[in-house]
Amino acid sequence: MTNDLPRPQGATGTSRVTVTRAISSGAVGALLTLGFNLLLLPVVLRKLGPDLYGAWIALSALIAVAALADAGIRTEVARRVAAARGGGDEHGLVRSTNVGTTVMALTVTPVVILAVWGAPWLAALVFPTGVPGYSDAQIAMVLRVMVVAMAASLILGAHFAALKGLQRSDVEVAAQVLALPANAAVLLVGLLHGWGLWALAFAQLAGIAVAASVQAVGTRRLLPHLSFRPGLAGWPVVLSYLTLSTLALVSQVGDVFDSQWDKLVIARYVDSEAVTAFHVGTMLVLQAKALALLPLMPLLAGVAELRVARPREAQELQRSLVKVGAVASAVVLGGVFVFAPAFILLWLGPGYEEAGVVARIFTVAVALNLVVAPIAFQAFAEGAHRLAAVAALTNIAVNAFASLLLTVQVGLYGAAVGSVVGNMAGAGVLVALGRRRLRAWVSPAIRTPVLAAGAGGAVVISGVADVRSWPWLLASVLLFALAVGVSAARLEGISLRAAAGALRRRRP
Repeated sequence: MTNDLPRPQGATGTSRVTVTRAISSGAVGALLTLGFNLLLLPVVLRKLGPDLYGAWIALSALIAVAALADAGIRTEVARRVAAARGGGDEHGLVRSTNVGTTVMALTVTPVVILAVWGAPWLAALVFPTGVPGYSDAQIAMVLRVMVVAMAASLILGAHFAALKGLQRSDVEVAAQVLALPANAAVLLVGLLHGWGLWALAFAQLAGIAVAASVQAVGTRRLLPHLSFRPGLAGWPVVLSYLTLSTLALVSQVGDVFDSQWDKLVIARYVDSEAVTAFHVGTMLVLQAKALALLPLMPLLAGVAELRVARPREAQELQRSLVKVGAVASAVVLGGVFVFAPAFILLWLGPGYEEAGVVARIFTVAVALNLVVAPIAFQAFAEGAHRLAAVAALTNIAVNAFASLLLTVQVGLYGAAVGSVVGNMAGAGVLVALGRRRLRAWVSPAIRTPVLAAGAGGAVVISGVADVRSWPWLLASVLLFALAVGVSAARLEGISLRAAAGALRRRRP
């Protein structure tokens, strides 16, 4: 076992400090977001009921699909900003951000117009029998407000993506954390006053406004020369932006099919209450995924910045992050797989047993996705967007067909199984293409996920995971995390003491 973690340093922005800041702030933000969700969801379910809340989740899924108008532009802005910073081109940094923001606005506008115009048709498509207590016109109005809010968020997000290019994703995390109280306050007031779906809509608007304000302040402090204004560019530049960002989009669409598409299918072919069960199960897994992804988040900007001038350092950074990410995934996803049913029972009470089963199935899909995530990040950093896009298209096609077919045939669980099948196909294609086409091949961590799967399966089969009290659940989770974490770290050759020390250091 090695005595220390690799310590990549960069002359510009990528250092142990920036990586540590991104990871630690992201962990805090993910945990606080999860805490707020865990506290608020029981209140929302009691006030609205699983049927009406399921209708809201289905509407949110429609917005998530409309948000694909992002076209991957935020990812492309971050990549170009990182490359410009790595080359010392401050003018290029500003230009990349402004042009990206303009392209985002041009892309989003027609989508918003079509969605606002077609809101009644979209609502009828998802809810063929309507939503209890609401007319079709009211549902369409809620959908229109959500679409407009989504468009504003995407345009602002393209501008603030410059922060990710600087490895300052901690600013975005801080914005999301500060938005939580505003969201919760508006939501609780609305629920207490009987606003129904509008309570959720207004709470979302409040969160977007606060998050945008905080990121605006952060951008002004870190990039005082960057202003929010249109960026003019010739068609070749715009087309290159759209081409690369659209390929980035395709690689991100798989996440939509993993959860949002499935919710629409369930709403159409099962019922809104089943959507709630699916959402509860997948929400836990997606929050876990956000935590497990944290060690990999600096990878895209870091490799994009270092790969030309210091390729060996970029590869060293990638290897170290892949190892830490594998350990994090083993602990977090393994814990969710084992203890999700017991947690949901203690958290929400009887009646949500299906959500626990969904969580376990969906964890397998997310685990497959995380194993190959470093390959996708490297592909973006090298500008090999097409590689990730082909793998994602495979995931999308297989997932869409399998989820639709299995949901119609077997119901709720079919959608989750479809996600597993799709991610398995996409992961296989990404590995096969990555080995041949990437400039430097860093093998994904395989042994650690196998270790976590074996440990988790053993605990479930033994019945140890079937706990019925909070103290026993907490103790069981801690023991499992400790055992898997130590074993995985030894397997990857990582010193946990060195990792903890690295996270405590504030200066290189």
